[in-house]
Amino acid sequence: MLGTSWAIGLTITSLVVLFVTLRAAYTGVRVVRFWDQSADSPLQIRLESEIWLSSTLMEYGLFFQLFSLLLLVIAADSFAAILPGAMCATGSFLANSYGMKVLVLKLVSVFFYGFWILIHRLDICSPHYPLVRLKNIYLLLLCPLLLTDMTFQTLYLNGLHPDIITSCCGVVFQKPDVHLLGLSQQMATPTSIVLFYCGCFLLLLTGWLNFRYSSLLLAVGACLLFPAGLWMVTTFVSPYVYAMPHHRCPFCILHVEYNFVGYPLFVSLYLASFSGMGIGLLGLFASYSELAKALPRFHKNLRSQFFVFLLFFVVLSLYYPLKYLVLGGE
Repeated sequence: MLGTSWAIGLTITSLVVLFVTLRAAYTGVRVVRFWDQSADSPLQIRLESEIWLSSTLMEYGLFFQLFSLLLLVIAADSFAAILPGAMCATGSFLANSYGMKVLVLKLVSVFFYGFWILIHRLDICSPHYPLVRLKNIYLLLLCPLLLTDMTFQTLYLNGLHPDIITSCCGVVFQKPDVHLLGLSQQMATPTSIVLFYCGCFLLLLTGWLNFRYSSLLLAVGACLLFPAGLWMVTTFVSPYVYAMPHHRCPFCILHVEYNFVGYPLFVSLYLASFSGMGIGLLGLFASYSELAKALPRFHKNLRSQFFVFLLFFVVLSLYYPLKYLVLGGE
């Protein structure tokens, strides 16, 4: 499948991002070794000039990398038309052993990419660049992650062939021995549904109120929110969207026949989780006096984003079940 338009687009995007990252890493190594804000040497002046270019390129590169997960899902959905037995992206990801690996890797890595952008935006709020060395160490740690991401993606795309027979989502979610990120095990129970939405309500309340340890609670809750939200959408929400009790697929709800409802569901879930974890990340920089003015503004913005996106996710995820109950089925 490396010759298809989606595969070529994914590969080119990854190569560009990797090139930008390696170029920024070259500057990052020198910053980690030689950066001295109090010095006025020619090397320090060159580094101060280079970090603006390298950081800006890195920010845009990682911003585009955030969309690689969406592009991969759309590409996998298009491959389903070629792979025998596949009806959506589920069958495409299960067509070889690298499909689920690259999907999980991208699901996790988008948070780390977003965290670097958040640290960078916080760092440039101060003329002293207090986080410049930490930011560049983080950048160097992202290089192996980006390289692994690209390697798994290439192996997955190269391993797809039109003669591969795979399974459709209707079969996958009916078999107890076939696993898709642990989402195909069972339907959500009434107890798990109540616990999940009660937890969301407590997180909304915590995001609204600013009390001691609320940032820590939001960060921990946001870490649990993302996997729990994925599981809840798959096992509880999606059957009501499909109006079919045994159809549990997290990818078919991205289709036009279901009004693309999967996109706002998953995007709002990610943004709420990222905002909550970002609040906890900001707490690590509370001791930096240079960031005393910027931190409250970032903290307030992330709290607002967390509350809005989580509330949107809760309302949208409950819309279809409540509609079914009120109208008495379809």
